[in-house]
Amino acid sequence: MNFTQLAGLDLSANKLHGQISNSVFKLKNLEFLDLSNNYLTCIVEFDEFVTLINLTTLDIFSNQLSEFSNFLRNQHELKYLNLSNNKIHGHFPEWMWNTSTTSLKFLDLSNNFLTVFGQHPIFPPWTRLQVLDLWFNLLQGSLPIPPVSTLHFYISNNSLNGNIPFSFCNLSSLQVLDLANNNLSGSLPRWLDNFRAFSISFQIVRGIEENYLRLAYAYSMMMKNKGKDLFYEKVQELFINIDFSNNRFVGEIPESIGNLKGAQLLNLSNNAFIGRIPSSLKILVEMESLDLSQNKFSGDILQQLT
Repeated sequence: MNFTQLAGLDLSANKLHGQISNSVFKLKNLEFLDLSNNYLTCIVEFDEFVTLINLTTLDIFSNQLSEFSNFLRNQHELKYLNLSNNKIHGHFPEWMWNTSTTSLKFLDLSNNFLTVFGQHPIFPPWTRLQVLDLWFNLLQGSLPIPPVSTLHFYISNNSLNGNIPFSFCNLSSLQVLDLANNNLSGSLPRWLDNFRAFSISFQIVRGIEENYLRLAYAYSMMMKNKGKDLFYEKVQELFINIDFSNNRFVGEIPESIGNLKGAQLLNLSNNAFIGRIPSSLKILVEMESLDLSQNKFSGDILQQLT
């Protein structure tokens, strides 16, 4: 409590449990606080975070939290918030839409038990958000639409249904979109070719948050392909992985799929696609892996695929 000028405090990867000492809340100049990888549960003292008005980075990844703490109501300068791998359940609280609306860039709520992302406007009010991670929850209903500033949006392994909203075509900055393992239906949207660099990953690119504050985007990645887990220890170059597998998409694959010229992995397996395999696939010369299994295609296999 005497370190009044302390700006960063890292207590991660210990065996802390119960409540955090009151002395933490007397560090009024604290900007960075990492409590991840502990055994924290219901943290009553979090209500005192209102005194930490300079806090920009808060990491509570991998604890035992069961709900959103009220201290977030009074945080207006957060840039990085990681609440992933906890036991947060139920609805996303409506008051969270007013938290750090002009500063938040990274929000990770993955690997929890959220069921509804809340009744929000078409685009949530985080005007600078770049990474939104909601994978491995229990989210139901239609696909939520991230802010227009979003670069990476992960929402795989939930129970979402319905079509991909047309308003997604307005997300001109989007680079990574992860929709795999839901109950989405309808045909593939024909605006996919609007994206300059567009990838839809099967499983979230893990480790991106570790490097986010440096914006270097050198990350490790775990993917599943043909029933096998593939681990990429370090990915420094652009890796474009397009994966709509394990949904309920129907109709024909549009010829515009050929406009995704940088794609290295394309997985459309386990859907209900029909018709011929589009000839535009031959344009994807960077392709290393192609999975069209468990669909209802007809006609011949393209000779160019050899």
